[in-house]
Amino acid sequence: MKATKIVMIVALVAFATLVFSKPDPGSLTVKIWLSAALHNQALVKAMHVQLDRSLIAVEQPGPYVAKVKLGKITYAIFGRYEQWKAFFSSELNEDPVTKKPGMRLASRVK
Repeated sequence: MKATKIVMIVALVAFATLVFSKPDPGSLTVKIWLSAALHNQALVKAMHVQLDRSLIAVEQPGPYVAKVKLGKITYAIFGRYEQWKAFFSSELNEDPVTKKPGMRLASRVK
């Protein structure tokens, strides 16, 4: 009888843990390439605030992934080393005509 009670308590705790461990239903994760992300000004500003050059400290094969949170949306931004290097390059970050970050870069990063 004691063993049955213990098993039932463990099952109840396990079930409660599963029920309450779900992610926030209001949150969303979006996968996007860097070249597409550069067309969203709010996302570009969030990238400048939340990311630094340590993302590309070591060159590796394959895409680099950065996670940026904007509102309730988390963006997983994929890009090649050359694209991230151009993004972090200070000369490409601002369009001299519109003074908006990233617009000049969007045309160069493909």
